Amino acid sequence: MLLAMFTCPGCSEANNIYATNCQHCGAALSPVDRGAPPICHVREPCPKCSHVEFVVISGFAVPDTSQAWSLMVLPVVCAHLGGKLETAGSFHAYVCAQCGYTEWYATDLRRLTELAGKLNSVRMINVSGPSPYR
Repeated sequence: MLLAMFTCPGCSEANNIYATNCQHCGAALSPVDRGAPPICHVREPCPKCSHVEFVVISGFAVPDTSQAWSLMVLPVVCAHLGGKLETAGSFHAYVCAQCGYTEWYATDLRRLTELAGKLNSVRMINVSGPSPYR
């Protein structure tokens, strides 16, 4: 399970994803340290209502049912591979502040690409030609 933790770039100790200062060395932690996506993903107004303000949820977390009062980052991929639980990536959500339209972006694309073809649930497609997906 991928816990909602990240490593401090200063002392390499684990911290809660919502920490603004390292719990171990006191270093200030920026959203970039926590794996926050660059704001540049949303470059245009909302495609549904044309509103221009978005709420950005970095490292989208859900309750960890195995531990009370704990959160886990929602992985993009979670599957068994060779007798081992593999997780890769995390989601960042951009939510229109007016209508709620949401766009999801994944992190760790290199690891996701590596898992394509190794897991039945992960595959790579090429949509350079006609495609039913858009």
